Amino acid sequence: MVNIKGRAVLLLVLCTTVLFVGCSGGTTGESSGGKSQSGYSKDEVYKMYDLVQINDTKKAVDKALAVTGETVAEVPDSYNYVDQSTGFGVYVTFSDDKATSKTLIFPEVKDLAFLCSEAVTADQEAALSKDMTYDDVKNALNGEGLQRNVTSVYDGLSYMYYWVNDDGSLLTVVFGADGKMVSEQFIQAD
Repeated sequence: MVNIKGRAVLLLVLCTTVLFVGCSGGTTGESSGGKSQSGYSKDEVYKMYDLVQINDTKKAVDKALAVTGETVAEVPDSYNYVDQSTGFGVYVTFSDDKATSKTLIFPEVKDLAFLCSEAVTADQEAALSKDMTYDDVKNALNGEGLQRNVTSVYDGLSYMYYWVNDDGSLLTVVFGADGKMVSEQFIQAD
């Protein structure tokens, strides 16, 4: 019963994250020098995301990010913090004044492709199995994923990772608190 409840909470958080934070596909050209085609580095992409820690208070998050979070009306106690000069930021959900989830915000999914070293395919999704750890998946896909989300669940932390292609297609993988993969999905570019 607890396992079903925890998975339901995780599914709700992930669906809400995708619905309200969103992303769109596109294409990019070659990148160089560790910067995206739009000129941003990994540090710039993750600047706000990395400053937020699960269990931080709302006041601590506001202070660390030095920007006012925009309320997400559809989701109580949720805020978007966006660097208006880059479009990158973090979506944070709070419960009892503690951060329970954080999700990377980006202008377009293509803006993350430069951070992935290898292209991924729908065929590779079929080769993944539920008992795989992050390291297993990373090895199967020949490269690091990009942490998109971390969420506090009933028994620890759950993580979502993206492997993004230059054309905007991507493979999304979610890992449960036990470190094992719980879901995966290949998404074609728009």
